[in-house]
Amino acid sequence: MRVEILNRQWTARSTIGLAGVLVFALSISPVLYMFVRSLEHNGQFTLAYYAQLLGEPRQRRLLGHSIQLAAWAALAGSALGVPAGLLLARLPQATALLLRFVLLVPLLLPPYILGVVWVFVMGRAGWLSRWMGSDVASVWAYSLPGAGLVLGLALAPLSMLLAEAARRAIPARLIEAARLVAGPSRTLARITLPLVASSLAAGGLLVFVLALAEFGVPSLLGVRVYTTEVFTQFAALYNFGAATATAAPLLLVVVVAAGLARILLGGRVLTSSLMAEQPLRLSSPARVAAQSYLILLGLLMVAGPLLVLMVEAGSWRALLDALVSARIQIGTSIALSIIGASLATGLGLLLGYWRARTTSGGRGFFDVGMLVLFAVPSTVVGIGLIGLWNRTGWTGAFYTSPAMIIIGYLARYVPLAALLLGAYLQQLPAAREEAAIVFGAHWWRMLGRIVVPAARLGLAVIWTICFIFMFGELGTTVLVAPPGTTTLPVRVYAIMANSPDQRVAELCLMQTLVILLSLGGLLAAVQVAGRRQKNGGKVDE
Repeated sequence: MRVEILNRQWTARSTIGLAGVLVFALSISPVLYMFVRSLEHNGQFTLAYYAQLLGEPRQRRLLGHSIQLAAWAALAGSALGVPAGLLLARLPQATALLLRFVLLVPLLLPPYILGVVWVFVMGRAGWLSRWMGSDVASVWAYSLPGAGLVLGLALAPLSMLLAEAARRAIPARLIEAARLVAGPSRTLARITLPLVASSLAAGGLLVFVLALAEFGVPSLLGVRVYTTEVFTQFAALYNFGAATATAAPLLLVVVVAAGLARILLGGRVLTSSLMAEQPLRLSSPARVAAQSYLILLGLLMVAGPLLVLMVEAGSWRALLDALVSARIQIGTSIALSIIGASLATGLGLLLGYWRARTTSGGRGFFDVGMLVLFAVPSTVVGIGLIGLWNRTGWTGAFYTSPAMIIIGYLARYVPLAALLLGAYLQQLPAAREEAAIVFGAHWWRMLGRIVVPAARLGLAVIWTICFIFMFGELGTTVLVAPPGTTTLPVRVYAIMANSPDQRVAELCLMQTLVILLSLGGLLAAVQVAGRRQKNGGKVDE
């Protein structure tokens, strides 16, 4: 008989409830605060901001621009990510693991770094213009399709992961049976694509949602969309109401797209295993062709941008000089990201455990809610946090300290940690937890002695992901960073318009190297865990 773990102990309910309250205070309350402020002017209820929003053609154009940008990003991300995911699923696990980690790099880089590379290559004084002898590409480079392509490159790994997981979930015997009566192309069209279509569509929708919320790339390329308009309304005009009303249509589109993605994936929001049954292997020539394509894609998406930054940065001596000059910002970013990632992983563990073990019908709402909170534009979160915390008393003490940046990190990335850990823990068997509860183990003891050791690899992976995202966070941090405290992304953003390209490239390269080192450590941990499992060691059961 199944033991209801969460319903048997008051400690579990109260602890997870407290975590939920903290998430509400950190991630939900800034959005609610901005919504309330958009309905108030001089202490009186008003719909004037929304009437202005509906009545201005410019606002409708901004919404159209935002949707176009997200659509271009979804199209580019799917075109790059889906074929890569389908091919990865056909390769041996060891080969697929290495290529997957390489192709994941763009997803973990701050998108504005890829935007900087795009400007270096395609901008008015970029490589292409110098090579051609005239400005031949800047009109397109600083356009909605150009910005969408940059975001598509950044978010393509998300489509890749979902496509690979969906392809691996197809039983090999089904493909083998189809191949007895049909060729590869017909099997792909009649069997494989229909079975993975919902996951591919969900991947495109997720890219669409995250592209809608992006601030750095549109701002860098001068593309006017809702995220940049929200920033302008607040930073230039300090108008809470107008800023929130401007964000409202964007949030509505985010909620609808996230809900559709959840419907398409059903109960498999980020839960499909990449270590499922190995599909039918490719022939040797086809395997070589697939690996060659994926390597070329890795060169385009990873090695290419890195090479551009290295060339623009100049000599290693100049890079070392830039490292010395930015050492305070780098140290601040690393320290705050370590603290933020640790707190986010802890809160995510509690909420993710509830999501994995609850028997209530709220898991679908949880998935959509966490995805929507993660996709809320960073500028909206930042402005809401300013309104809530810029006050006298203890909140003011936090607002004027580096702790405010950590609060911004948690507001942005606790939903991501909860969503990923909920998906990961759902794949772990609950038998040992149930046995511990039956024999009277305290819930905290069960969590620390059974759940955490069993999930240590997933916790390490998600901690690293949170650290990398926090290390590159820009939209919220540029708004809430107190005077005297500057992170590396804020410094990069501040010098983009007024400093030589070399200095921008140096700082972006240093940020990229820190992320690559973090990802390398994660790959080493995964490989060690894989060897232990192969040798019969006890790993995540």
